[in-house]
Amino acid sequence: MLNGDTSRKAGDRLPVAAYVAVDTGTNVPMAFSAYFMLTFYNDVFRLPAIAGAITLFIYRVVAACDDLSVGFFISRRIYKRGKYRPYYLWLCVPFAVLTVLSYYTPGLRDAGKLAYTFVVLLACELTYTFINSATNSLLPHIAAEQDKRVRINTMKVICSVTAFVLVSVTARGMLDAFGQGDERRGYFMTACVFAALSLAPHLFAYFNIKEKPYIESVQRKRPIKELLGKILGNKGILLVVAVYFCFQLGNGFRDYTIMYYAIYHLGAPQAISVVIWAGVLPTLPTNMMIPWLLKRGRIETWMMVGLVGMAVTGALFVPCGTSLALFLVVRVCHGAFSALPGNLIFPTVALFVDKELRENRENVSELYYTTLSFGYKMGSAFSIGLCMVIMKWTGYQAASAVQTAGAVMGIEALFIGGAFAVLAVGALMMAFLIKWMNGNFIGKDVGGKYAGAQ
Repeated sequence: MLNGDTSRKAGDRLPVAAYVAVDTGTNVPMAFSAYFMLTFYNDVFRLPAIAGAITLFIYRVVAACDDLSVGFFISRRIYKRGKYRPYYLWLCVPFAVLTVLSYYTPGLRDAGKLAYTFVVLLACELTYTFINSATNSLLPHIAAEQDKRVRINTMKVICSVTAFVLVSVTARGMLDAFGQGDERRGYFMTACVFAALSLAPHLFAYFNIKEKPYIESVQRKRPIKELLGKILGNKGILLVVAVYFCFQLGNGFRDYTIMYYAIYHLGAPQAISVVIWAGVLPTLPTNMMIPWLLKRGRIETWMMVGLVGMAVTGALFVPCGTSLALFLVVRVCHGAFSALPGNLIFPTVALFVDKELRENRENVSELYYTTLSFGYKMGSAFSIGLCMVIMKWTGYQAASAVQTAGAVMGIEALFIGGAFAVLAVGALMMAFLIKWMNGNFIGKDVGGKYAGAQ
């Protein structure tokens, strides 16, 4: 049973399954966007390159800022049916409809295309933010023990990764089957299918997660200035956000350009699906191993291992990127390392929520998780904006069978150099975070005892 004070019965598997399912449902259309959004707006909808890059960048920045507003909104409201789950019922249909509209191609001039793209994507992102923030904010209230949280979060991540795999396996075939030579129709119909698939998990979660009333003393309506102070005054949370920003920026460079890299650098357009799977499938065994790993090391240590491993394997794309077989081997290793920070960032934030509850009896779960999401979306904003600008600057020609040497070099610079640089910075930020946590946390974490303040 999931609740504000949190009852945790061993037999309550249905609510946990519902919690895991909702994130899977949300990630079906988001997985499609992760791999196909840039190609859709570049090659199908044909947004003007520089103006389109600026539009997508601004939309992502505004969406990131909306995260903080959503956190303030959720933190100040409790409804009769719960604090978090009502958003699943209210917003699952708008989210599905807006997902479909994101891949609709109205016959507009360039200015109209830019305005349409900005409004629809921002509205879709706002509904996603409410649903995702509600889901993430529930994590610290599922179980008091960090190892149980890690197991539940790992189940959620594994199911979400499975959704990404299924989307990557089926999307290309669906685009061709629905499109029959018409890419616009193909993208629209494929988006309809993925949007429809997102509905059932949200409704399943709403009807099976039971929230009890939250403790009034930890739910007072705090002024926005005080809420901002909680974030800006917490160096640890700011470091977590910086790490996640670098993680998403590096991943964004890779994900948004992976199709271009496969086509124009590897010369293997027929292997696009295999190239995508090679980065996604290895995250499954790594996620399954996380509970075992945390018996042998602290949560933040394994996050550092993941970031360093991503940077090192990313650098190996340079000597190994001329052969498809070697490239796939390196990409498998890179994907396996990426699962560590991608999973463990969420239970790490739960430690900060615990600290606030223990010391000040304040529930800041939604505040801290939406701040984390702010860092994620800012990373996405910079990655998609920079990808479009650099590709245009280096001479990329939309939907062309052949690109100039400069355009191919631009794709390589983003996929390899840009990703490596920001992931290395992320590892440095993680080192600062570990030092801060050693000096400011008391008590036992999953993998050992914190040093520092007594």
